[in-house]
Amino acid sequence: MYKFPHLRLPIKGAYFLVVLSFLISLASAFVSPVFPLYIKSLVNNEAKVGFVVSIVAFLLLLSNFVVSKYLDLYKKKSLLIIGLIGCIITIILMGFVKVLYLFFILEIFRSFFLISVYITLALYIKDYSPVGSIGSIQGMHFAFANIAWLVGPLIGGLVAEKYTIGSIFIISSVFLFGALLLLLINPLKEEYLRINNNNHTFKNIKNFFKSKDLTLIYLSSIGLMMWWVMIYTFTPLFIKDVGLSTRVIGYVLFAVAIPLIILEIPLGRLADKTGFKKYFFLGFIIMGVSAILTYFFSINLALLFIILASIGAAFLEPLREAYLFRKLKHSQLKYEYPVYRTAVDIGQILGPVIFSTVLLYTNFRFLYLFAGILMLLFGFVMLGLKDIRK
Repeated sequence: MYKFPHLRLPIKGAYFLVVLSFLISLASAFVSPVFPLYIKSLVNNEAKVGFVVSIVAFLLLLSNFVVSKYLDLYKKKSLLIIGLIGCIITIILMGFVKVLYLFFILEIFRSFFLISVYITLALYIKDYSPVGSIGSIQGMHFAFANIAWLVGPLIGGLVAEKYTIGSIFIISSVFLFGALLLLLINPLKEEYLRINNNNHTFKNIKNFFKSKDLTLIYLSSIGLMMWWVMIYTFTPLFIKDVGLSTRVIGYVLFAVAIPLIILEIPLGRLADKTGFKKYFFLGFIIMGVSAILTYFFSINLALLFIILASIGAAFLEPLREAYLFRKLKHSQLKYEYPVYRTAVDIGQILGPVIFSTVLLYTNFRFLYLFAGILMLLFGFVMLGLKDIRK
């Protein structure tokens, strides 16, 4: 079998992983302005879009447990390569799918590949992060990922106005191919994972939720993911509902990423030195207040408050996994990180179901008010978190 030559690139270690994360995030970000519109074309109803997104998230949830079984059997790099190849194939095929049941069949496979990428990349970042600087590394990781979420929706929205939605999916696969090519030619240190016959899913879940602090971090991820559902599923629908163009969707999602890029690296460093707890609390409070304010103002100001809510998200996004990595021993991580990762999918299940149900009986304005109150509740729950400092 042909082997790709290993090359010495000018970037390595955690910085190389940041570049991979950037390309993978760019692929998702490029599709984000049109994905809710694509699903709407399959179901012909705005409220039903959320329910379809919830089903997709449920498939991702199940995939966490499937992928965790492979972590003891295969190298992380092998799983990452398989995941990227699978994502490339499935995202291209999605551009040709026009029927809902075929979309769900494709999502069954795509969810496994996508979770393989997310979990193995996160474990690699942990491997390459010094213990005392995990917050800083996570801040850098998420900041660069959000640079992708800055330019991706903007360019994707502009391209979508000129070309078809199918072409957006195909272009997205190019970024994934770039990540795959870099991974194939760049050597990464590899831990050979020992088979552990006691690696039972329910035991791992029980061990994880024994810790009050890990449970609260799990809840923080659910809350943040529910907010991102508001941004990337319902905000494009909201913008279309008030008669604005796809280009405006791209502009808003572009602006949403700016606070994340500016704040996540310094906040990661600050949390390493001064503790994590206050940032979790403040993050949800800023998001909640901003969302509530959208109810009382014109569309332009409402969109501005939606953008400003990302300041709060910047307090949360890099610190969840940084806190988790500080709490868990390395020997626990490969078994309990997949449990934590399900919080992302739980949030992406609950968010669309709850928000779509609210939207069935009210309107977009009330939906943001409801979401804001929910974020405030998450903020006060975070006050029970035990702080960690250097």
